Order: sequence, then structure tokens, then C-alpha cells
Amino acid sequence: MTIHRGDDELISTNESRLTTIVWGDTTEITPVDPWSHSGTLVKVLEILSLSFIILNGTIWNILVLVAILKRKTRLNGIHTMLIINLCVTDLGMSTVGMGFTLFDLILGQKAYLQASPVLCHINGFLVAVFPAVNVQTVATIAAHRYLLICHPHHKILTKQRARLGILLIWVVSSTVAGLPLFDVVSHISYSSAVHHCHPDFHDPCFYGYLCMAVYAVTLPVSAFCYGSIMRSLFAIKETINLHNQRRNVDHTLDSVAQDDLASSTTHCSGEVMTIQSVTVTQGGTNSDIPSTTRCRRVRRRKKRLAADKRIAVASGLILLTTLICWSPFAITNVCFFEAELQHGWSVLIMWLAYTNSVFDPIIYVYFNKKVATRIRSTIRIKR
Repeated sequence: MTIHRGDDELISTNESRLTTIVWGDTTEITPVDPWSHSGTLVKVLEILSLSFIILNGTIWNILVLVAILKRKTRLNGIHTMLIINLCVTDLGMSTVGMGFTLFDLILGQKAYLQASPVLCHINGFLVAVFPAVNVQTVATIAAHRYLLICHPHHKILTKQRARLGILLIWVVSSTVAGLPLFDVVSHISYSSAVHHCHPDFHDPCFYGYLCMAVYAVTLPVSAFCYGSIMRSLFAIKETINLHNQRRNVDHTLDSVAQDDLASSTTHCSGEVMTIQSVTVTQGGTNSDIPSTTRCRRVRRRKKRLAADKRIAVASGLILLTTLICWSPFAITNVCFFEAELQHGWSVLIMWLAYTNSVFDPIIYVYFNKKVATRIRSTIRIKR
């Protein structure tokens, strides 16, 4: 709640439960939650838990970036570019975005975000732009996997278009996050509940409608993409299994035919048997050539199918963790949600959103054996 102060009067109510932030000629009266004065133990737990999230998010994202950059030949791949963009976003959120909150917690009563409008505006811009880029990148990964697996012969998303798409993601996110800096559609305000500045979601309700639009678009589109991907992968697996069954039947018939032919030659003379044996051997060699080629082709398709399944599962989990981590924060901060949360619940919801920057690289490393191997070689850990 903001109260404008004149020359002679200051309007305030229930001063025992309010804190005052003075910026120029405007006095901002913020309700004080009893949790904020519950003692040093709560503050220490908040600092330790946030430091743990920052440390893990920074280390994991740096390790993934180093492992990807080591293999320079694959840097131009579309999926690799999107993963790099996701890691850069998570790294920025882990360091710069959460760093403001950590310093605000450590400084306590000397909170610099409340005293400096410039730093508060920078913090508010960053905590808005990084989640926006994250969500759009995750949705783009889902669309890319759908086009690559379900429509492999249509070159819709080229490398050049992928670069332009990543640039567009940053431009759109920066534009939306930068509007409150100029008091357009919203304004930047400090929240003592989560110890950082962010765009006001209630006055007006622009960001509330924006969050609803993101969920209305991201969820159905991503569900459609991953549902189609799983159906396509299942159909490919059925085709490979059917081919293996036919190949096993062909091998069985060939073995029976060769045994019958070999038994029939035992009643012939040595010269004739030798000629027939050479004929059988030459015939078997000629027939094995296409069979070997088919086997190699099937093995390559199996290997590719397994890789596509791992990537699809990893991308789906990244999307799922993004929704799980950010949904409570989005729901409780839009204008449609009027309940007043206690300080402990506000911190828990905010910290849950922060952990998304840790889950993304861990999921990617778990499902990518090559990246995991390069990370182990980087930190010199051997099983």
C-alpha cells in the first residue's frame, strides 16, 4: 500500500504492524508479517537454504555448459543451442537473480533494495526476464522434438530460424519484463516476504492475464507435442520388432534349407558334393550381404530410437519440473488470488521456484550419457 505524504501530514494505520519505505516524496507502507520477526534461526535457515540452491544451480549449469562447449562439432545443433540457452538462463537466475535476494537476507535491516530504487528496478527486471526466457525455451524444445520425430522430412525449424527464435525469445521477454521499469502496465515494488523486487502482479492485472495465457498455451501445446512424440516412438519400436521377427523367421528357414541340402549331398560322390558345397557356400555369402546390411540398419535405428526416447523423456521432465516449480508462485501472486500468505509459505513457494534452475541441468545430465562422461572427466571423477 502506498501513501503519498504532503508537507504537514502522514496518513498511516496500525503502525505496529507496518514498515515504512521512503523514496523521495512517497512513503510506502508495507504490512509486517510476524514471521519476519520470529528470530535469528528462521533467518539463518533462509540464508543457508538459498545459498545451497545458488551453489548447486551455479555449479551444475557451469558443468553442463563446459561439457557442451567441449564438443565444438555439435554446437550448431538446434537442440544443443536450445539447451545452451536454457543453461545460460538458469545460470543467470542462480547467480544474479537469487544473488539480490541473498544479499537482502544477509544485510537484514540495512536492506539495500529498499534504499535504492535503481537496484530494486534492476532486480525486478532480472527476476522477470529469466523465468520468461526459461518457459519459452522449454516450450520451444518441445516443439523442436515434435518436428524432428513426427515430421523428420520437413525442414521447418532450420538452424538459422532457431537462432532467430532464440533472439526473439530474449527480445519478447526483455520487452515484457522492462515495461514496469517505465511504469507501463505495472510497476516495480519491493516484497519483504520474499526479499526481492518484482513487477506488481495486482495493479493492474496485466501479469495475471499474461500468466494465464502462458499456461493456456504452453500446457496444451506441450502435451500435444510429447503425446505425438511418444506415439511416433511407439510406432517405430513396433516396426523394428516386426522386422526382427521376420528376420528371425528368415534365418530359421535358411538354416533348415541348408541342413536339408547338406544331408542330401551325403549320398552323392565326393566331386559332386564338393561342387554343391562350394555352391551353397557362395550362395550363403551372397545372401548374407543384404542380411548383414539390414542388421546394421536395424541396430542404427534401435540406437537412434533409444536416444530419441531419452531426449523426449528428459525434455518432458524439464517441462514438468518447470510447471511444478513455478505454478505455486504464479498462482499465489496473480490478481485472482486474494489470500494473504504467511512469511514462511511465501519463502517456501519462492524457494521452490528457484530450485527449477537446479533441476534443469541435473535432468539433462542424467539422461545424456556423453555429457555425463565429459563432466566426470572435467572434475576427474571415475567410477
